[in-house]
This record gives sequence, C-alpha cells and structure tokens, in this order.
Amino acid sequence: MRAASCIQFFALAAVACALTGCTTWHWPLSSKWAMDDPDYAAKYSKPYKKDQPLRIAKQLVDARHLDGKSGATFGVGGSGDPASVSGELGAFFYSEEWLEVGGGLTGIAGTGASSAFVGPELRTRLVLPARVSPFVGVGAYAGVNWFDEPADNDGIDNDDDLFVDEPGEKKDSVNGFLAVYPEVGTHLWANGTWRLTGSARYYVNSEGRDVDFWYFGLALGRVSHSEAGEEESDAEPAVPQRLPEVESTGFEQSDDLSTGLESAGQGQPSFLDNYLPSN
Repeated sequence: MRAASCIQFFALAAVACALTGCTTWHWPLSSKWAMDDPDYAAKYSKPYKKDQPLRIAKQLVDARHLDGKSGATFGVGGSGDPASVSGELGAFFYSEEWLEVGGGLTGIAGTGASSAFVGPELRTRLVLPARVSPFVGVGAYAGVNWFDEPADNDGIDNDDDLFVDEPGEKKDSVNGFLAVYPEVGTHLWANGTWRLTGSARYYVNSEGRDVDFWYFGLALGRVSHSEAGEEESDAEPAVPQRLPEVESTGFEQSDDLSTGLESAGQGQPSFLDNYLPSN
C-alpha cells in the first residue's frame, strides 16, 4: 500500500512539473519551460529582479511569445456514430497571441455517407496564450470523392466501347461532402516547440441533420522559431561596467614638452654650429 502511494505521489509530481514547466528534479525547480524559443529566452533568461515570485508565476504559463509564429501539425480523429476516422496534415499561424488560424488537407471516411473524402479544411480559434491553452473555434471542411457507379441503363456509352448499356457498364462520378463545425479543445505545450492538442467538434454536414456527428481528435504540432528573439525582456538591464582609469604616462603633455625643450634650447650652441659656416 505504501509503495502504491509513493508511485501515485511521484506520478502527480511529474504531471505537476510537466504542466508548470519545471524541467529539473532538484531544487530550485526550473519554471522556464520554453527556453528553446528565442523570444521566450530573450524575455526570461536574464537574472531575476526583486519580483522573483511574481516572475516565476508569470513565466510558468506565459505563451505570448507565440504571436506572429507559425508551424505544422498532424492529427487523427474519429467518431462512433456514425463510425468515422480521419487524418489531417496542416499548418497554423498565430496572427495574435490569442488568435490562431489554420487549415490543411484532411481525409475522412465514414461520415454517414459511406464514402471516403479528401479536401481542404479551414478553421480559426480563440486561444488563451498560456502553456495549458484552452480554446474555442469554428471551422469548415469540403471533401470530394471519386467513385464508379452502375450505368447500364442510362442510354449512354459511358466507357467508349461502342456499346450502350452493356451488362456491368459503369461511369465515373464525383460526390461531395460539406461540413461546418464549432470546436472546443486544449493545447498542452511540452516546451516552446512542441504541442499536443485535444479537441471535440460537432460536424453539421451536407448529408442531413440525422447524420450530424461529434468528432474527437488528437494532433501533434511543431512551431517554427525565428533566428533571434524580439520579445521585450522582463529581466533587469545590465549595468555598464566602468573601465579602470589608466595612470598618466606623461605622453599627453607632448606639446608642452616640445615647447619646453625649444625654450630650453634657446641661446645654447648646437652641435652642428661647430661645422657649419656662420653667416
């Protein structure tokens, strides 16, 4: 029983450290969870000021450095009624620290249409700019499906074999699937680069209200970083160091020294005067 309690304690401690950004297991624990992001590092990598507790609490959750950043995402998901599965390869962009827009190419099978569709998806989300980041959003999806259907009774030579409506004749057809959805979910940032997203959507689709369905998804995202940090730092600015004074060597008085030598030499015979003819 005691061993189970210890395991539970360490499991809860690990979850707490993961959610708050503590990345070391010795004191003091690190709260700088996104130091792999140049803008976050520029803001929080400097020594603490006197407001250390407030700064620690702030940097535990602060994700405002995502403003203006973009990345890629891969996700999967599904639904139980009607049975559906999907996969998405896409991208996202934070036009503001609290506003995310994204989209991608999504394939989805099932949906009550008994077909598989492929097409673009677009969405926008209002997000909390924090490490654990809940969001709400809306999106739209447009998929198409190419398939063969029986055409042995339409009076058309669909397969160009000079025979009309022969047994087994088929024709190429295209089916479409349109949907809009509200969405709720949460981003969990592992660090300043990677995030895990869980979401729930309700697809209102073109197959009819009787086959509208809930969809649950899981996605992994990666942010592309800038080369240099641009965030305003919360750290105390460095104080310029005063260079030590250099003792005078007397050479700065060279003009006075030359004048003194000239004055001292006035009226004294020169060495060359013994060899040069006088005027």
